[in-house]
Amino acid sequence: MIGGLLLMLVGGLVAVTSVFQAYTAAQASAQVERLSPLTVASLADTRPEQTVLIEGHISPSTPIQFQHFVAYIRESKGKLGWSASETVTPPLRVDCADGTIEVVNQDYHLDGQTLAAIWQPTTPFSNERFRGIVGGSPVVVIGHVVEVSNEIHIAANVIAIGHKAEYLAGQRAAATWDNNLAYGLLLLLLGTGTLLGYWQQVRNAR
Repeated sequence: MIGGLLLMLVGGLVAVTSVFQAYTAAQASAQVERLSPLTVASLADTRPEQTVLIEGHISPSTPIQFQHFVAYIRESKGKLGWSASETVTPPLRVDCADGTIEVVNQDYHLDGQTLAAIWQPTTPFSNERFRGIVGGSPVVVIGHVVEVSNEIHIAANVIAIGHKAEYLAGQRAAATWDNNLAYGLLLLLLGTGTLLGYWQQVRNAR
């Protein structure tokens, strides 16, 4: 009986998480699709609350935080796979075609789907790894304009490696039903079947 309940619990969590991630990705995709990349000069003409998108490369002058990363996610491996244990998202400098813009906030989201750069300790059976952004990486930044000391900057919501088209492709893929949802539903069915079998045995024993 306990095994059936555990299967149902894990299956329900996996299914709900998959649906939530798909919904969030669909929302992000719809928003970004309406945005055109702006130049540094054109940012001054935007409203403070207006969502903007820029494309560029991480400036070589951006300070390194750990190993070769200027921003990164630290992940630990558990029974259910890799999960984030720490996220370091400091201010960044982004070189665009017509100038440099600075991301000034430290609470933006790093798009994990696009973080290809990985560093992992060389110790045997290491259950820790780091994924992040390195200097010179092409990035797409989504956020809004803020003015600091009469200079235009960006408060980022999301930063992803690559360009708008690549980010959109990743969000569209995430918005589709995936194997995790099927796996979650399978666990739910197995758990339900296990409980029904247990209750049938209890009834027959009476």
